[in-house]
Amino acid sequence: MRIDPVLRNADLALPNPAGAGTGELDRYKREDRSLHVCLAWSEHRRYSLAYLRKQESALSLRGDITYLDAKGKPRKDPTRGRTEDPAPETNERIRKRGLTSLRRYMAENTSGRIFIGGKRTGSTGDWPDLVEKAVFALEADQPIYLAGGFGDMTLDMIRIFDIDDCTGFVPLPDKPIPGMAWNDGLERLEQIREEKGGKLPDNGLDDRENRQLASTHRPSEIAALISLGLGRIFSGAR
Repeated sequence: MRIDPVLRNADLALPNPAGAGTGELDRYKREDRSLHVCLAWSEHRRYSLAYLRKQESALSLRGDITYLDAKGKPRKDPTRGRTEDPAPETNERIRKRGLTSLRRYMAENTSGRIFIGGKRTGSTGDWPDLVEKAVFALEADQPIYLAGGFGDMTLDMIRIFDIDDCTGFVPLPDKPIPGMAWNDGLERLEQIREEKGGKLPDNGLDDRENRQLASTHRPSEIAALISLGLGRIFSGAR
């Protein structure tokens, strides 16, 4: 089972992707490749091959890295067709397609999605980044977890899905954001909600627990609620 945490700027490769989360793996002596790093075409191309090999070595038995091509297909040999030097993708259309393909790939290869924060401006796709990820997850009938305590795009989605009225948060603007297909993305989420009869895929939490998740900013509470929901789903308790 793989759960994809969708965070603010999550499409950007980390300065040290192999260092993300390995502290917890070391603490619990995990050696079952439980950390999966998936890089879009434009992201792994901007690093040197030596740097990528270093990250693979650092991960060792703790995880693995999947390198996608521009169409979202895993590359068996990420070194093919390039030199040791970084080879950043300069074609914006290909870069955009690669990021969208990454999001589709993740929806097809994970068991659920966690949403926290999310940019409301500077989208890399046709819709705000988190909206595109949510659309692909819901189209795949995946459970989603909306932790709204950090606001931003996740809070927009909480309002769209009528999980909470969000009266305890700073009001968000209800008008389109210049330069973004903000309304189009939210309208697509509304359509999905209607297509599913007003219900989201079962995430193992009841209405009260989903409202609690929607309003908290405490990492421990977020982790506890998500673990509770996943445990119910995958243990067959729901």
